[in-house]
Amino acid sequence: MQGEPHEAAPEALTRKVPEGRPQKHLEDVSELYRALGEAAGIEALVQGFYAQMTTDARFARIADMHDGQVTHHAEKLSSFLTAWLGGPDRYTPRFGHTALPLAHGHLAIGSLEVELWLDCMREAATARGIPAPVLNHLIGRLAVPASRIVARCSHGALGRGKG
Repeated sequence: MQGEPHEAAPEALTRKVPEGRPQKHLEDVSELYRALGEAAGIEALVQGFYAQMTTDARFARIADMHDGQVTHHAEKLSSFLTAWLGGPDRYTPRFGHTALPLAHGHLAIGSLEVELWLDCMREAATARGIPAPVLNHLIGRLAVPASRIVARCSHGALGRGKG
C-alpha cells in the first residue's frame, strides 16, 4: 500500500557487504524510496521525526537549531528526502538547489548534534515500523552528508567560538 513501509525489505537492501567495506549506495536508490513508503511514507517519517525532536528533551539541542520554524523545516526535509531517495523532485522547484554543508554552515554542528539527529530519525523510523534493514540503510545514507555538514560546520564554527 502506497505510503506505508513494506513488510519485507527489498533484497538489495539486505545483501551482505564484505567485512571492512562500506555499504555502497543502491544501484537503484528508488528501492529505498519505495521501501520507506514513497513520498507519503517519507512525509510521515519526517512528521514523526519532528514530533519526536520537539517533544523529547533528549533532542532539545537540535530542536533549538530550528528557530521555531518546524513546519518549514519539515517541508524542506520531506521534499529533500523524497528527491534524494529517488522520488519526484519536489525540493528544487520550491526551495532551489542546495549544498547541504553550505546550507548548514551557519550552525555549530558537531558529532554530538549529528548523533542526536540520527538517533531521532532512527526512533521516528522505528515508531513507524520501518524494517531494520531499511532503517540501517537509510541511516547509513544519511551519515554521508552528515559527515560533510560536520566538516563544514566545525570549520565555520571555529571563528564563532563554538564547535
